[in-house]
Amino acid sequence: MGMFGILLGGAVAARLARRPHRNVALVLVQDRQGRVLALRRSAQDTWMPGCWGLPGGHLNKGESESEAAIRELEEETGLKAIALTPFASRRSKRKSERIYRVSLRHTRGDLSLQKASHGHEHSEYRWISPKTEGMEFVPGMQPLLERVWEC
Repeated sequence: MGMFGILLGGAVAARLARRPHRNVALVLVQDRQGRVLALRRSAQDTWMPGCWGLPGGHLNKGESESEAAIRELEEETGLKAIALTPFASRRSKRKSERIYRVSLRHTRGDLSLQKASHGHEHSEYRWISPKTEGMEFVPGMQPLLERVWEC
């Protein structure tokens, strides 16, 4: 089963192993104080319920990574990015991720999970800083945040 199976439980690890390779676009939104927007996954979510992560999701057929990032940000938060900058890429056996960075001042709209078309995916949001404690993040989020705050 390996460490992955032990950490997630055999049934979850087996289900993830059967999934096809997916491409994902994530958006790292920062405000003027350098804080990062984190979204808490719904308690009903099938993957990492209650954990914190970035806005983002899978690419639709024929969609570029940046198009997916813009779409997902708006669907999940109500914010429309007008200027994205590539920030990082990660790849595993099951997933390729492209992370884009956007300043809050380069967005339009109001941040609202209730107005978001996918408002059921997340239960709350927070602006987090290096001093933020007591949050359980999705895999890979902590090293990403450390990289953000090193810059």
